[in-house]
Amino acid sequence: TNRLLLRRFQQGDAEDIFEWTGSAENSRYIMERPHQNLGQAEQQLEQNIQQYRENDFYLWAIVFQREVIGYITGNEISEENRSVSLGYCIKKKYWNRGLVTEAARAVVDYLFTVGFERIGASHHPDNPASGRVMQKIGMKFEGRIHNGSMLAGKVCDCMQYAITRNEWELYRTANRKQL
Repeated sequence: TNRLLLRRFQQGDAEDIFEWTGSAENSRYIMERPHQNLGQAEQQLEQNIQQYRENDFYLWAIVFQREVIGYITGNEISEENRSVSLGYCIKKKYWNRGLVTEAARAVVDYLFTVGFERIGASHHPDNPASGRVMQKIGMKFEGRIHNGSMLAGKVCDCMQYAITRNEWELYRTANRKQL
């Protein structure tokens, strides 16, 4: 993108990863529990690097000004209906700068290019900023899913959004200058 590099995670990224995974505030709206120490971040990094060997593993480090500031992923893949879920997290000091929106546009475009037909995303009801990212990339609100997610070991509601390949093409055409 114009401001970001999206790349695979690599050896040496663990300290940056721990900056957001070790922060309770930063990770309060994602399903994973905060890492308690750098060793847990190193373990996660090693697992991610191993998973890159799989053809359907979509996880990118978001790099801004040479710093790994977060991640963006396509997960919960359904081969049957060619759908995938979008997820992301960045360090708090980079919130509200449009960086996740920029990364999400690039990843959504890529995921449709490799053959997905539908991309969904959800957020916790207390995290409307994440919903605004979804709206800014053309996703439509599908509804509140009661007890549709887990957060910090507890069942909770989630706000569901999605976009189809056809909707993305219309969005891209209407928003060419922003892309």
